[in-house]
Amino acid sequence: MSEPCILFVCTGNAGRSQIAAAMLRSRVGKTAQVISAGVRPWERLHPMTEPTLARRSLSAAGEHPKSIEDACDRAIDLVVTIGDIAEKELPRELPGGPQWVHWDIADPADFDGTNKSEAAFEDAAKSIEEFLPVIVQMIPSLVHAASDDVLPIRSQSHVLDYSKLDQEPLELVRLGRMRLFEAEMARAKLESEGIACFVRDANVAVAHSLLFNEVPLLVDKKHLDRARAILDRLPSDDEEGEYVDEPWRCPKCHRKSVEFQPLTRGLWIGRVACVTLLLLPLVMGMARLLIGSDQIRRSIDRLCDAALLPWLVGTMVLISVQIFARRGKRCKECGHQWNGDDAGNTAAREDAA
Repeated sequence: MSEPCILFVCTGNAGRSQIAAAMLRSRVGKTAQVISAGVRPWERLHPMTEPTLARRSLSAAGEHPKSIEDACDRAIDLVVTIGDIAEKELPRELPGGPQWVHWDIADPADFDGTNKSEAAFEDAAKSIEEFLPVIVQMIPSLVHAASDDVLPIRSQSHVLDYSKLDQEPLELVRLGRMRLFEAEMARAKLESEGIACFVRDANVAVAHSLLFNEVPLLVDKKHLDRARAILDRLPSDDEEGEYVDEPWRCPKCHRKSVEFQPLTRGLWIGRVACVTLLLLPLVMGMARLLIGSDQIRRSIDRLCDAALLPWLVGTMVLISVQIFARRGKRCKECGHQWNGDDAGNTAAREDAA
């Protein structure tokens, strides 16, 4: 089974495509052959290309701008066009019938001769770093396609076979940010509807879940509205396992638009009383320090000794009530209200009624 070939194409093959190819090589190693070319190749690399890569401990040493004909000496499995000129001028008839992805990243060479040239190359490199995980996720499906296996990307659990997608450029846009397990559920649902989508930074979220607890879900721009409609669609009555039981998902409409109801009068009074009891020792201590009379101080000490046990019991009771009280919740979308953990039973009773 041969490794897949990935081709990055920009205008001159002097900056963006060289940076993207160097970054991807450092990530995938020998699992894929990464090459680059330009539709209007320059004579040499842009002077800012090597410094931009050097800041990331990478290098384009030995590379030079190449034309499409010079680069395509074997079948191509994936083409990534960077910039509008490359997308428009690159021939669609390439060896191997590759898949297409388009990145709308402006040409930093447009700022040559200005004080913004370095910043423009840095912005382009950051945009490439943002999109690269999508290409890394696609590599398993490219391996399968190159070996004539009909296997979907990453695992058999995927419904959509990425090796059989229409050979058109994908313009990926962000559908939204969500927790990793929700993004994987949404991805599986969209793929079952035939929409190509990718969960970006999944590995980072797994390794650093406390710092990165949300990941972006990317879809093709032409399917963005349809993808949103699919995810917003309510499940039918005979669908099981459509949503997990979460405390912040409405049990009636299944949307994550839940907020707390206002405090009841009893809980509000209990909260004020709890704060008052917690502040009482501080007030008594300040009073003892500020009052100069020894007789009044002794009276305060006797009062504190006598009230210590009732104060401890009362404080613990009020704190326990505040901790374990089930505060009501309300869905901002459908208006459904329920009390704490009784969500499922309340929704079932309402549906039965």
